[in-house]
Amino acid sequence: MTSATVFRRFNQYCKENDAPGLVLADQWPCDNGFGFLESCQQGGIQYKLGEKVSLPMIYGYAQISDNSTTLMSVADIILGAFRYCINERNKTIVNTTLMPKIARLMWYTNENGNRKLRNRGLNISPREIQVQKYKKEYDALIDHIVEYANKS
Repeated sequence: MTSATVFRRFNQYCKENDAPGLVLADQWPCDNGFGFLESCQQGGIQYKLGEKVSLPMIYGYAQISDNSTTLMSVADIILGAFRYCINERNKTIVNTTLMPKIARLMWYTNENGNRKLRNRGLNISPREIQVQKYKKEYDALIDHIVEYANKS
């Protein structure tokens, strides 16, 4: 998933919650770094096929330097726990302990008392999977995540 996609989804989150956002990004060599952030602020995202998307709910962008905040370490720990729950699906006690805590940090809607994460805090790419073999694998993975995200 590209930074443009993440920023676009974050802008949508901010809009739905009627709250401005601030992007604090770790250093990355892709997307032209500072130039990309500048273009997002000044006019939005320009896609290769000509589509332009503004990000009016994101009020600012910053790229941090190494070791300047512990937020990136926290993000790494959360992503590591999420990765563990995905890769070790048979570890039910760990999944039951970690996944609900991780899911509370994700963007979700509440549907009949359950967190609905897909196309919110849990985004897959491409959104529509055409090959049945892979679609079944993705559906099983998402079912696993949602099942454990809703345990408490």
